[in-house]
Amino acid sequence: AIQALLREALAGFAGGGLKMATPTTLADLAGWAASRYGDAPFLQTWSAHRGLDATLSFHAFNELECRFRAALAALLASHGVRPKGARLALLCHACADSLALTLSAPALGVTVVSLNWKQPAAT
Repeated sequence: AIQALLREALAGFAGGGLKMATPTTLADLAGWAASRYGDAPFLQTWSAHRGLDATLSFHAFNELECRFRAALAALLASHGVRPKGARLALLCHACADSLALTLSAPALGVTVVSLNWKQPAAT
């Protein structure tokens, strides 16, 4: 699905139909998709902790990604870490937040190292 979205975005840029810069990161692609699809559903989530379903639109997900990018940039700066070349170990459940963070970190030059989350079997 991401490959199809990227092909459509690049075709739009090549054809001159859009007045945006060509996306160079997946975070840029999320911004392009938000401008193209707006409030159309993008991602449906379910939380075992909250027990509810939520649907994020392209626009809402892009806003979430932008907030994560700004927060990560501020966090790195507060610790004196330069984003370019930094590595971020990420251990969390699959959710909209982890996807947003996974997309926003490379846009800053940070490499995400996803750690495998395995919950032990109930005894």
